[in-house]
Amino acid sequence: MQQSKRIVFMGSPAFSVPSLERLIQKNYNIVGVYTQPPKPVGRGYKMQATPVQDFAEKYDLPVFTPTSFKKEVSALTELKNLKPDLIITIAYGMLLPISVLNVPPFKCLNLHASLLPRWRGAAPIQYALLNGDKKTGVTLMEMEEGLDSGPILYQEKISITEKSTSIELLQALSQLSADILEKTLPLYFSNKLMKEEQSAKAVTYAPKIKKIDGEINWNKPANFVVRQIKALSPWPGVYFNYKNIKIKVLDAVAISSSNQQEKLGCSLVDKELIFQCAENTAIKCTVVQKPGKKSMTCEEFLRGNPIKKGTCLV
Repeated sequence: MQQSKRIVFMGSPAFSVPSLERLIQKNYNIVGVYTQPPKPVGRGYKMQATPVQDFAEKYDLPVFTPTSFKKEVSALTELKNLKPDLIITIAYGMLLPISVLNVPPFKCLNLHASLLPRWRGAAPIQYALLNGDKKTGVTLMEMEEGLDSGPILYQEKISITEKSTSIELLQALSQLSADILEKTLPLYFSNKLMKEEQSAKAVTYAPKIKKIDGEINWNKPANFVVRQIKALSPWPGVYFNYKNIKIKVLDAVAISSSNQQEKLGCSLVDKELIFQCAENTAIKCTVVQKPGKKSMTCEEFLRGNPIKKGTCLV
């Protein structure tokens, strides 16, 4: 029976949990769960396990948290001792060396939250939003040493609308990943999935998001800034600097601007947070947040922080 195959699951964030849960529900034989080690969080630097570890421990699954398969000799030995037939990864957060990829006879599969070869890397959902893509999806691929470069086994698409946010897409693609896994795993074990090599010409990359990526670039048009807010909230958040304070912009709309006099990043009116952007556009901020404070409307913000027309943020 396919359910008797020995499976090792590798994942870390909440995004990965529905796929692990689906394997459990379908009575697959999960012999080990690999996830990132606990990390210190918050002001007290309390050690916090990943969502995958928390979930796996509820079902008494053996959990492993190596920092490296290359540097920790025991990590590879532990994995081999589990004698997995198949390894499934989804947002694990660690590249697998060839020594790991060669362990299971049914190889290693990865569920990636993009339509490969577009957006290989750590932040495919954010980059799809930032670039105004009209669709995204999940790719099931057979892993090789390169970054998300292995042959494609299955893809499923969903639409990205003007209202789509990273949170919404994360939830949708997380559930879609579980659905795809349930649908394709029996076919994979029966050798009924066709492999398709990725087109080298269509490759784009989505590197890990950094805090600095949240700063508004006034050289961009306003519609890009709106996409930036949808893509990078809640982390790292999109912000502008005002009097050396980072003011987060939680919601905004793009509007046209015929004002050729003002420089980029300058306020266009007294009683609203409207700033000049590139290509004759402006961004109208409607909800903002000061560090350590609750979110507030632009009217509430301006009562205590007046920004007069002509004030430049750059």
